[in-house]
Amino acid sequence: MADKLGNTLTFWPAPRRWIRFDALRFFALGADVITIPVVSVLSSIAYDRLWGVAVDPLDGLGLGLLFAALFIPLSQINGMYQPPNLLRPIWQMSRVAVLWATVAAFLAIVAFSLKIGGMVSRGVTITFA
Repeated sequence: MADKLGNTLTFWPAPRRWIRFDALRFFALGADVITIPVVSVLSSIAYDRLWGVAVDPLDGLGLGLLFAALFIPLSQINGMYQPPNLLRPIWQMSRVAVLWATVAAFLAIVAFSLKIGGMVSRGVTITFA
């Protein structure tokens, strides 16, 4: 096929994508659901190994699940799982840092207010946060 000037036009097929652009949000959300509790458990194990303090990894799991239960919906509300926002790393990192600190501060205030701070290791919490 040629255009009006006689140049041959070549049509390349559109590149195939492995996943749809809209599906990125579900991958990011799933990664957060898995990563946050796992990192919390690993931080409790690392704290136990480094300082020699007997810490139950289930406490770390509970902290991670509670943290994820607050962090993930707030991330969704703030639009952090929208595909265009996932491709903006500086924007994403700044939002994650602020939200992470906010959730950590909120959980610390709740633990202090309910007088349950003694049930959770401060070292594990600081290592995780």
